[in-house]
Amino acid sequence: MSDGSHRLIIRTAAQARRRRLMVVVAVATLLVSGWGIYWLGRLQAPTAIERQVASQQKIESDRKLLLAEKRRLEAENRKLSERNVMLERGADVDQQAISALQTSLDDVQAQVATLKKELAFYRGIVSPSETEAGLRLQELQVHPASEAGLYQFQLVLIQAVEHESPVSGQVKLRLEGLQNGESVSLAWPELVLDSADELVFSFKYFQELADTFRLPPDFEPTLVEVIVTTEPGAEPVTGSFRWREVFKPDD
Repeated sequence: MSDGSHRLIIRTAAQARRRRLMVVVAVATLLVSGWGIYWLGRLQAPTAIERQVASQQKIESDRKLLLAEKRRLEAENRKLSERNVMLERGADVDQQAISALQTSLDDVQAQVATLKKELAFYRGIVSPSETEAGLRLQELQVHPASEAGLYQFQLVLIQAVEHESPVSGQVKLRLEGLQNGESVSLAWPELVLDSADELVFSFKYFQELADTFRLPPDFEPTLVEVIVTTEPGAEPVTGSFRWREVFKPDD
């Protein structure tokens, strides 16, 4: 009896130690598993704080990139603005130079045209051709006067130098045009302000004549005829000029 009781007690103590060991192992296993799951979870899914930190870091990084890009664009814009100002200044200088050059060119061309006109004028006096010898109508211009309906004409008469004697005579104008849709011819007494006024000339080489005349309000001139009479019995010198070619309206 005594031996059997002793073996029972030993088995019971051994079983208790095994149970405690199993419990310790189980607890350790649970702790290790839980710790592993925790770290695995941390590795696989960041916490809210970590996500917030990461989000703030990304925002700050993006902000720095945008700020750097903004500064780059502002610097480029300044360069382009400075270049544009330089180009505009250069264009202004070029345009001013071109305008000044064009003005000078226009002046020179006008002077050349005037010189050509004067040269032709004096050539006609000094060495006229056979068909141009004698008394000639050199030029006619009509300008509007200060009063409405009034006009002033300027007529240049020339004579070649081969004629040593002065020439004298009288000039009259006659206008053709339309009045109330009909063809009308106006003689000098109908045009001149004073019907008793006579336009006379006397010169050896050339003379410029001028006078003022009036047109009816409803008269549209188309042609100006100049009649120059000299000594009695001599053939009059006449010339016809289109109104649109001799009329020089004021600019």
